[in-house]
Amino acid sequence: MSTLCSCNGDAVASNQDDTCEILLQDEENRENLVLKMITVDNSHEIILKEPEVDGKTLWIKVEDLFDISMKRDDLRIFNYFKALINLSAEICLQRNYKGILLLEKMYNSK
Repeated sequence: MSTLCSCNGDAVASNQDDTCEILLQDEENRENLVLKMITVDNSHEIILKEPEVDGKTLWIKVEDLFDISMKRDDLRIFNYFKALINLSAEICLQRNYKGILLLEKMYNSK
């Protein structure tokens, strides 16, 4: 999807807006496709799609994600997380305020 948001380094605003609507504004899609992230003691953590492990929600520190993903799923989750970061950057390319405001609202640590 990130490839659709720009062409030769220039933003494609209509595609950025469509991606925002599909991925960020649609609550069901956002819940199913975007990894949840929180900030705990200045450390960022994400939740995996396995919400229950021994009765507790499984949060993983971002800095530990590579090693955990290497052991568990041959880097599948790690690569997905990197793709989401790249997509977020492409959505915001050339000051697309619709994307910036939606992502800021989702990932605001305050």
